[in-house]
Amino acid sequence: MSSRWSHLKADADVALEYGSYGEAELLWRRALEEAHTFEKGDSRFPLTCENLARVLCHQDKYQEAELLLEKALDCRDEYFRFEVDQLIETISNLYEIYFKLGKVEQAEELCLRVLSIIEDKEESERLASCLFDLGNLCHVQGRLLDAEEHYLRSLVMRQHCLGEENLSVAESMYALAALYDESGRLTESEPLYEKCIEVREPLLGASHPDVIAAMGSLANVYKNSNRLVDAKFVYEKLWYVIDKIPESRQPHLVPHMINMCEMYEMQGLHGEAEQLIRRILRIQSETLRSSALELSYTEERLARSLGLQEKFDEAESVLTAVLETREETLGSDHPVVAETLDKLAALYFETDKHDVAESICVRATEILEKDGTGNEEEVIKSLKHLDEIYRTQEKFEEAESVLIKLFILQKKLFGTGHAETAESLANLAQVYKRQKRLDKAATFMQKALDLKKQAVGEDSPEVQSMVSNLAELEELLGSNNRALELWQELASLYRKSFGENHPNVAEVLDHETRNYIILGKYSLAEECAERALALRKDAFGEEHPKVAASLVEIGRLYFEQGKLDAAEENWKKALAMQLDILGAEHENVAQTYSLLSGSAFQKKEFEAAEGYIEKAYAIRAARYAPDHPDVLNCFNNFVDILAALKKYKEAEALCRKVVSLRSRTLGAHNIEVSYAMAKLAEIYQLQGKHDQAEPVFKQAIEVHTMARGREGQPLVDMLRGYSKTLLELGQKTRAAKMETRARAIADARERNSRVSHASI
Repeated sequence: MSSRWSHLKADADVALEYGSYGEAELLWRRALEEAHTFEKGDSRFPLTCENLARVLCHQDKYQEAELLLEKALDCRDEYFRFEVDQLIETISNLYEIYFKLGKVEQAEELCLRVLSIIEDKEESERLASCLFDLGNLCHVQGRLLDAEEHYLRSLVMRQHCLGEENLSVAESMYALAALYDESGRLTESEPLYEKCIEVREPLLGASHPDVIAAMGSLANVYKNSNRLVDAKFVYEKLWYVIDKIPESRQPHLVPHMINMCEMYEMQGLHGEAEQLIRRILRIQSETLRSSALELSYTEERLARSLGLQEKFDEAESVLTAVLETREETLGSDHPVVAETLDKLAALYFETDKHDVAESICVRATEILEKDGTGNEEEVIKSLKHLDEIYRTQEKFEEAESVLIKLFILQKKLFGTGHAETAESLANLAQVYKRQKRLDKAATFMQKALDLKKQAVGEDSPEVQSMVSNLAELEELLGSNNRALELWQELASLYRKSFGENHPNVAEVLDHETRNYIILGKYSLAEECAERALALRKDAFGEEHPKVAASLVEIGRLYFEQGKLDAAEENWKKALAMQLDILGAEHENVAQTYSLLSGSAFQKKEFEAAEGYIEKAYAIRAARYAPDHPDVLNCFNNFVDILAALKKYKEAEALCRKVVSLRSRTLGAHNIEVSYAMAKLAEIYQLQGKHDQAEPVFKQAIEVHTMARGREGQPLVDMLRGYSKTLLELGQKTRAAKMETRARAIADARERNSRVSHASI
């Protein structure tokens, strides 16, 4: 035996023991030079190759180590085939290198070779380890059923050979648990993670990376199972351990920290999430020396956390910096830049900066559409945001264009029978509704409903919402029979989903009642109204705002039939309940006062009508803008009642006050200012104060003309009122001109109406 080789080996072993890998490598290289001089079949040659390979692996020089181990294996195959233990060790070492280098097929061949050598022998730790390695290979290739089979055999064999409390047993448990976790089989992974921790913690200590990995995985299983209390308990235990480790030694813990952040966010603990994200950023920047682009993904998470805490200025600052980094690194037209713009637009939208949000979102959409890499889902997401921005700003033409584009893209990507495609059509229908294009709105809502039913079935909440929206559109179109069919369909869906006596059924019965009233089917309307009342009493008790709402509906039914006393009786019951439960300033109270006023007016009980309308007007005027429909309606009714009572001074004062208020808040040339002036002029007329009525009529007509042009029935009425006043003042020529002008507008309206009907 060469004494030089022996001395080199001894010195190399000492160097390796002290961690001097460079020196050990140099000594083993000299030993290899010596081994090349030996006769073929000398056992020292493969041994030298294997030891040099081991030293190289310590220095991450895997490719050179791979070549040496391949030489060693060739030598053992040729000369030492029957020295099984040494042969298996060489194969195993080469397998590990192949696995590290991602040469999965070559690694699997070696693993199967070891398995064929030892599988017929008794169960052993070596066989269990080989099965475990084979499981890892199948796992990384996505062959999960094969991986599960090998992991299970490895676990059972290790338990049999080594007992339950062994680190190799825990290793098999962890691998099998991770496989189940990845496959969504959380109930199977949970006990394996728990047992793994139970074995590892006493043997390794709570701060060991393997213990932390198992604890983090178990906490994540709890989080993903929505068991947030259990997740929080394990994460707090994990955090107690992590907090004792210096941040410079925490890089491997970052994935667990990210999972903890997600758990905090799910619990709404956004402050805790923010602190943890800032810690991750410190580790990434100071210890890992991550690039600005890599850091931007964590900074993006920080911006989201700040936004959820309504720290919008900070969130904007962070997200703007992220955008700058990505534009500088990736280029201004990169899809990731577009996604960042989309998030920034969402932040501006949240803070009501709609113009800025719009411009940013438009840019994001343009980038994604130009990208051409097939990133349609991101384009869809951006178009959805843009649609929301446009509709919030009531830019319905722009919203229409975006929704049509969105529908075409979704149809291409998902097909027509997809829930999202149907949702876009439904939103398009709502846009048409806001544009008063009701026929088109109903057509598109019907298409959306048909597609939604096809995509998710008839029992989903989305289908129920679309049926309701379509029914409302049919009501607006005056198609009350079709509306009734839809409301009855919705009632059936509600009964199927919630049961016969659910309050939602009562809401639908209200709609059925109103449609039956319009159709003059009062007995059916009354039946529906009484059923709705009974459902609400059963659900909420005798005293509840919903019960009061039913009494109001029944009152409307009686009012439509001319049964004024019965209507008042129900409205008074409702009013008492509303005052007691909702308070005197509630809109529902104002509504009931207004209804009672109308009934009293019909019965010519003008003083009672005045008392009710005065209260209704006070509530609504304090609550809404001057041009709100309920305020306008109350004002007109109030003036009419005061006129009926001949309380002209009060009527004048109210009209002047409303003219002043509308001019100040809506602008002097707003159409509602014109209407209030006309009302004041009519009050002057009723008192014979034609000299005062004349300039007010004149100004009302001028304001109307500036606001709406020279057409419309309200303008006809003003002109005729003005003509009457001029006649009273002896100005017959001017009166005739006003009457001629009024007649011309009225005739034009009639001609247009005839043409419209003929075209239909």
